[in-house]
This record gives sequence, C-alpha cells and structure tokens, in this order.
Amino acid sequence: MPQLMLGRPEPANAPGVLLTRWDLDCAVNAAAFTADDRRAVFGLADGTMRLVDLERFSARRMTASPVHDGPVRDVVPDPASGGTLSSGQDGVAAVMDSGGFISVVHEPSVQSQEARAIATGATGLRAVVTSDQALLYDRTGRMITAHGHTGGVSVSFDPAGRRLAIAGDGEVALYCLNDRTGTGRNIRFPCASAPRRIAWAPDGARLAAAPETPAVPCWYLDEGQAERPVSYFGRAFTVTWSHDGRHLVGAGYGSMLCWNADRAFGRRTWFVPRALAPMAGCRVTALACHPAHALAAAGYDDGCIMLADLDTGRDKVVRHATGAAVTALAWSACGGRLATASDDCEAAVLDFSGLIRSR
Repeated sequence: MPQLMLGRPEPANAPGVLLTRWDLDCAVNAAAFTADDRRAVFGLADGTMRLVDLERFSARRMTASPVHDGPVRDVVPDPASGGTLSSGQDGVAAVMDSGGFISVVHEPSVQSQEARAIATGATGLRAVVTSDQALLYDRTGRMITAHGHTGGVSVSFDPAGRRLAIAGDGEVALYCLNDRTGTGRNIRFPCASAPRRIAWAPDGARLAAAPETPAVPCWYLDEGQAERPVSYFGRAFTVTWSHDGRHLVGAGYGSMLCWNADRAFGRRTWFVPRALAPMAGCRVTALACHPAHALAAAGYDDGCIMLADLDTGRDKVVRHATGAAVTALAWSACGGRLATASDDCEAAVLDFSGLIRSR
C-alpha cells in the first residue's frame, strides 16, 4: 500500500512565492518533474520514490512507492512514458510512468554491470552507463545497442536526441546515433581530467564539461566534428546552460559562475565568469536554469536557495539557510515551480506563479 502524507503550505522568504514542504524520514537525494509536467518526483535514501500530484489536492498530497533496494541516485524526466527514469545504488534503472506504474529497464547481472548514470532523449531512447559500457534502450525497454566505454560518470543526449555524450576517464565520447538502431560513428575528445558533468547547449551545437581542473572546456560541434575547445576559466562542480544558450552557468565555491557564451563573439574572447548570488564560505551543491527566462536557481551547502538574473546579475533569496545541504533542484517544464531536495529529510516545492518579476 503506498504511503500517504500531506505537505505544509507556507510563505517562502521571497514575496509572492509559496512553499509546500514535506518532512520525511530519510534524506532526499534527487528531485525532478515528470515529462508531462503533472507531478513532482523525489528520490529518497530508502529507495522509495515520492510523487506529488500538482493538479490535485492543492499539490499537498505525497504518495510513496518502493522502487530501488537502496538509495535513489538520480531521477530524470522520461519523454517516452511521460514519467521519470531513475537509478539507484542497487544498480537498477527503472521507469515510473505518469500513472505511477514501475518497470525495470536495466538490472545488474553476470553479463552487465550496475547503472552509474542515466539519461533520456527526445526520441524516446534511454541511456544507461555502467563501468565499462553505455547501453541504449528503446521506449519499450528493449536494449538496442551497447557502446564500449570506461569510467562513465555522466551521460546526456543532445536536445534532438540524435547524439549521446558520455564523460569518462579523461575524455568525453560523442556517439552519433542512428534513429532506428542507436548505432553510428563515435568521436572522442580528450579532457585534462575526468569530467564530472557534461551539458548540451539548447542549440545542440555546443557541449560543455565540468572537469576537476579550474577550466571548463566547451566544444563547438559541426556535424559531429569539433574544433579545439574554448576554455571557460573557473572551477565548477557541475554546469548547465540558460534556456537560450547565451549563458553557461556553473556551481562554484561561494557563488554561481556565469559565462557569456554568445557564439557571435565567443571564440574571440577570454571567458572569465561573473560571480552571481554570492554566499561567502558556502558551496553551490545544486543548480538549475529556468526553462524560459534568463534565471538560475542555486542551492548551497547551508540550505540557502537563491535566484539570480543572468542578464543583470541581480539576486533574490527564496529560501533562507536551514543548516542542511540542498541536494537537488529541478524546474517544472512550464517554469512555474521549483522542486528542492535536501539531506535533512525535507522535500519542497516552490510555486512562483504569483511572483511578479521586476526589472
């Protein structure tokens, strides 16, 4: 029987922003919205997935279903089912559709290793990266191909779902996929150190990585080929792009890092970032760019959540520090809600529908 509980609505720390939060019984590791944008989903350390129906019960009721035998690692929207794809410490990758039905996509066995990273694409493909290969599954859950790859820690489809990038041991591998078979030629880009995260620009023509070195490489792609990468100076733990691709945003010590990545002059300029939403002595532990505006949300290791305007640099605190690190942030597809997770057993949804953004 699914567990039921109600969240507590309350004002957030910014005028016009409403907050609904749930005090749970274990740490919340991941947050996402379903691909149909009707539910918020949280992945917990006890292996359960918690669903909040945003269209019913004033978005207060949360249901729980066991999915993984161990902590949930990651949750991403799944266009093929309208729900989400998740991975857990048990090495399983599972789909939860828009109705809450769960099906296993990848399960460790003698022949296959545990899932280390997951991604979904616009064409319905799902990627599961293990320690030695990248497995592609179609929308029915059938494995269609496998690519050899070592040390994969991050994986991402381009916006069109036709190319797959994998960050591994000292390189980024790019696979150009055939629509039907998931096969195609591949290109490998050397990287100074093992990239922790990779991110595609919305135009699909740029690919950025967040390595351990104090420089973020960005490759300009042209039909699968790449020029020598440009370097965005600064140490970032993860990177993401603004909705229009004009800004590359990274999670740094003490602030968000924002680089102007306009292609019109990008390759002729030194890429020195602006520091946005500063919080001295704190580290950005979660990052998410708004899907329609030049806004980014940053969560810090003290629990503070801030919004920053990427054009003007102005910032706003939407949640004061709670003392517990923010573990995940995710915007809804419409941009009206922000899901947050933290390691003090709290999940929350911030509702911005009543917020008037001044300029």
